[in-house]
Amino acid sequence: MFGKYFAYPVDGYVYAQPLYVSGLNIAGGIHDVVFIATEHDSVYAMDADHNQPLWHVSLLDTAHGAAAGATTPTKADIGGTSVVPEIGITSTPVIDTETKTIFVVAKSKENGGFVERLHALDLTTGEEQPNSPVVIGGSVPGSGVGSINGVIAFQPVLQLSRVGLLLLNGQVYVTYASFGDQGSYHGWIFSYDATTLRQTGIYNDTPAGSKGGIWEGGAGLAADTVIDGGRIFMVSGNGTFNANPPYSNNQDFGDSVVALTPSNGTLQVSDAWTPFDQEALNDADGDQGSAGMLLLPDQPGSHVHELIQVGKNARLEVLDRDNLGGYNTTANNIVQEISGQLSGEVGSTAAYWNNAVYISSNDGSMLQYTLKNGLLSTAPVSKSTHIFHRGPSAVTSSNGTSNGILWAIDAVNNQVTVSTLYAFDANDVSKVLYNSQENSARDSAGKPVKFTVPLVADGKVYVGAQSEVDVYGLLSNSPTTTAAPRLTPAPGNFTSRESVTLTDATSSAVIYYTTDGSVPTTSSSRYLGPIVLSATTTIRAMAVAPGLDNSSVSSGTYTLVDAPAARPTVSPAAGVYTSTQKVTLSDTTTGAVIYYTTDLSTPTTSSIHYQNPILVSRSTTIRAMAVAAGYNNSAVVNGKFTIQTPAATFSPAPGSYTSTQNVTLADSASEAVIFYTTDGTTPTTASAQYHAPIAITLSTTIKAIARAPGFAVSTVSSGRFSLTPTARPTILPAAGAYSSAQNVTLSDATSAAVIYYTTDLSTPTTASARYQGPIAVSRSTTIRAMAVAPGYSNSAVVNAKYTIGTPAPTISPAAGAYASAHGFACGPTHLGLR
Repeated sequence: MFGKYFAYPVDGYVYAQPLYVSGLNIAGGIHDVVFIATEHDSVYAMDADHNQPLWHVSLLDTAHGAAAGATTPTKADIGGTSVVPEIGITSTPVIDTETKTIFVVAKSKENGGFVERLHALDLTTGEEQPNSPVVIGGSVPGSGVGSINGVIAFQPVLQLSRVGLLLLNGQVYVTYASFGDQGSYHGWIFSYDATTLRQTGIYNDTPAGSKGGIWEGGAGLAADTVIDGGRIFMVSGNGTFNANPPYSNNQDFGDSVVALTPSNGTLQVSDAWTPFDQEALNDADGDQGSAGMLLLPDQPGSHVHELIQVGKNARLEVLDRDNLGGYNTTANNIVQEISGQLSGEVGSTAAYWNNAVYISSNDGSMLQYTLKNGLLSTAPVSKSTHIFHRGPSAVTSSNGTSNGILWAIDAVNNQVTVSTLYAFDANDVSKVLYNSQENSARDSAGKPVKFTVPLVADGKVYVGAQSEVDVYGLLSNSPTTTAAPRLTPAPGNFTSRESVTLTDATSSAVIYYTTDGSVPTTSSSRYLGPIVLSATTTIRAMAVAPGLDNSSVSSGTYTLVDAPAARPTVSPAAGVYTSTQKVTLSDTTTGAVIYYTTDLSTPTTSSIHYQNPILVSRSTTIRAMAVAAGYNNSAVVNGKFTIQTPAATFSPAPGSYTSTQNVTLADSASEAVIFYTTDGTTPTTASAQYHAPIAITLSTTIKAIARAPGFAVSTVSSGRFSLTPTARPTILPAAGAYSSAQNVTLSDATSAAVIYYTTDLSTPTTASARYQGPIAVSRSTTIRAMAVAPGYSNSAVVNAKYTIGTPAPTISPAAGAYASAHGFACGPTHLGLR
């Protein structure tokens, strides 16, 4: 019988797929461990077999690099996102089992701004590894949206890390898309050295255009190692496209599958495929990159290395990884394409098992295709009777080529209903082996999370949900062994006295322990309360519960060490400032020496020795530690100082003027770029860029911001320039219809005004005809006039339209009664008419 064991409670939504490591020495014992990341910026290590937390850390605290008071952003902060109710850890982390490190990307809101950090956490404790964390950021050359002076900078407020992290050849790759197509975003990939966390490369997939977010329905970047150094494959969403061979990183790859060749972290485009109807897909928000890629095992025939990818358009695409196919305007040059069989948009990645491929769509069934000689069956060989609300990314489990099971979660898009876990026969997906609503009282999962993917490991299935992870397995395989005791706090160093508590996840368990290094038995000391230590001690503990085998032994050494020096105090407090700051470091430990860095590296005794206040004239993070005789080194304190670009200034100053003004904008920061508006709106970096004086001919409000390298955007400068204009000219006689020619006079009430006019409908300027005497209007004419006077701005233009009618004909002799015949003449009286 299959069913739910228990649920891990956590502090936020679980978008990231849980991860599993077996046989890890953690919390004083050997455990199989599940790692869980939440949108509340927390990471948990849980015993995989018992509802037992092993450690939990928050990446919002200062110990993990965040500023004091850091929070997670909300949808209200970001706008346009389906990640709710907060945005913290969204992408699936990656684990390096050799170095026992889990790499995690977390988003936070600090001091009014947004920060993306890459963390390298110790698998056994959750503590930061050396050189961790680092702030993610940088720029690339480009003229695309958001560029300044030919450079595109990464903007954390616009970018979402949704794709799972990739660890390849000692490099960690972090990928970004957008929040619901909001703002001037791009698709980005950052690479970092897994040991030093030094940034080694940045790739932007639309440097000359816009969009191209890499989100892939939450899948991970795909990679193979069929060539030295490997290849990385990504697929982008809707965006600009202009690429043709020979490919380069300067081209735009919206809606494209792209092969990237890594070299020590740098990424170079080596191949690509773009659908023939890319332009139509882009216009319709029809992301090709709505789902990730399935890299297939080697295939017989001419296409050995293949991948399968499906976009919102629901076309199954089979591509040759060695020759992706390029771009053709009429047809897709690929291995195989199947359309018309998926019923809705696709946001799920295909799954593979035993020469079968599985894929589903929104409001559709799970479809099963066979794979033979590198080609899919032209129609599904089986499909589920269950219709998924949102097509899930499925995973398979099996015993080799037998007992295959396809696992999938039906999640109704973050609604208040529950998630449902389905198990299908992988040989025939029309057969449902299990669903968690069959016995909802026992097996019901938590509320759903969009695009969540189950973890299958060691006979159990782990399902991420809203504020919990549900654990399923064979109920006949319920634990037969008592859970190993947990030691809290975790073994390590202490400075004076340490109080250690022992707990156990198994109900009714009794714990026995030793402190002399011997193996505990039921004859050892029974745990009744906290164990108080005042010297270096090794605690070993076991647990016993009725009807279960005795637990394994948990063991941990607590080492008495010197107390650490006090953490340095940073003054003024870290934050946002509008001017250069003089930062002082101090420490309450007698004789302490402080060392600091300003390049985000971890300070050591080889770093800069603090002796005088630090002048912070641009945005800088100060990291400091204290060293004192008889003490361990202090913890590292971080102070992030964001210095805003000085506000832009106006010359002449805002005020009232009687004549046209040429307003110059300036900024005291070197290399500052100024953006401005004249329509009353608040300027952004997408507003007009200042290059030359602004001519003010009418009353106008100028608003401006400035941004300089190394500085945050300035506050908004605003100035109202009010101009007193010359009076509008008076035109007599008034405009209208006349039956005869008119002599039109122009006059102006402003002393010494000069009037300029046109009769050809053009706008008058000082280069137009100057009025010096009456204007003879003998046919229909529009007079447009303006006045100019010393000390005043030019008047508004006045218009007068004159319509001159044709005179009535005259007849001679006059009409009347005559006694004899008469000849008569009829003709116009207006000279020139015939």
